[in-house]
Order: sequence, then structure tokens, then C-alpha cells
Amino acid sequence: MIFKPRFLLISSLLDCSTALYHINAYYSAIVIALYNAFDVCVPQVKQGFFKYWWNEELTLLKESAINSFNLWSSLGKPRPGSMFDDMICDKLRYKLAIKDKMVANANKFSDSLNNALLSKDMDNFWRTWRAKFTKSQLTSVVDGCCDDKDIVDNFANVFQSVCVPNNINKHAELHEEFFQMYTDYVVNCRVNVSVELVDKYILGMKR
Repeated sequence: MIFKPRFLLISSLLDCSTALYHINAYYSAIVIALYNAFDVCVPQVKQGFFKYWWNEELTLLKESAINSFNLWSSLGKPRPGSMFDDMICDKLRYKLAIKDKMVANANKFSDSLNNALLSKDMDNFWRTWRAKFTKSQLTSVVDGCCDDKDIVDNFANVFQSVCVPNNINKHAELHEEFFQMYTDYVVNCRVNVSVELVDKYILGMKR
């Protein structure tokens, strides 16, 4: 809370040094409050975080557009004339270059995913995907537990308490029936499952 020294407006008994002290304290409290608000509310990232595709070419086009605009403004911003035409051309060239870079970056990302799929490089595919879409993981808190092991143990306890058979006798009967069938189950280890095989059957499924 910021203390407002309203008494300075009505008191005439204070000396200058005391009044100056309270004014400086009031100013410092405002600065600290603004800084704390900035620290909490304003996202802080490295320079170029949102425009990682920016390069020297765009910097030069931006400077050229600014210089053309400043020169045109210094002449009174005339509509007809070569200065106006140059300013418009530099501005459009700069905006078009930005658009091209953004589109090229999006296409590059799509090509990277496509190439990873074609080459069946799933590690590279998911690495590219996570670099684009995965957000930084937030701290997990479940039922007051923040440690991973505590969360897992808590989930196991809850799951164990709710996943109980409705009928003990029927559960025992089905349990015995399952294990009788399981003893006669034969696994065919000669079946080879590949990406092409999975893709074939997925495409053959009815929508």
C-alpha cells in the first residue's frame, strides 16, 4: 500500500527537509509499485523471440522505409511527386518482405514435418512438432500434491478405492474364466507390423 502524505497540504509546521523526505518516500513507493506491477504482468522475453525469422535484409528494408518517410515528412508530406512515390514503394517493399518471410517460415516448418514423416524419422518429427507447439510445462498441483511421485501415489490410491468389483462372486468367476482362456492363447510372433501395414489398414477403415 502506498502512503499518501496528505498532511503536507495542510500542515505548515514542517520544515523543508522533512517535507522533502516524505515527498521522496511517496515517489519511491510509486516507482516500486509500478516496477512490481511490471514484473508480475508484463511478459519478458529475449529480443527477437517473436520474430525469430528476422534477418539483415528486413533490417535494411525497414531503415530504407523509415528514411523515405522522414524525407517525405521533412518536405511537408506532398502527395504528388517522386518523394511520395518512393516513400510508398519502400513501405510496400518492406511489408511484402515481412509477409514473404512469415510465409516461408510456415512452409519450412511444414516441409520439415513432411520430410520427417517420409523418412520415418519420428524422433525428428516430434522434435520439430514440440519446438513449434509445445508450451513450457507448468508446475503440476493435484489435490495439494506437487511432487510427481506424490501425485502418482495419490492417483493410485484413489483409483484403487473406486475400481472395485460390483459383485465379488461374479468377479471371481470372470477372473477364473479369463485365465483359463489365457493359458490356451497362442501368440504368433512371425507377424511383422510396419508403418506401411498400419497405414494400409487405417486407410481401409470405414469413416
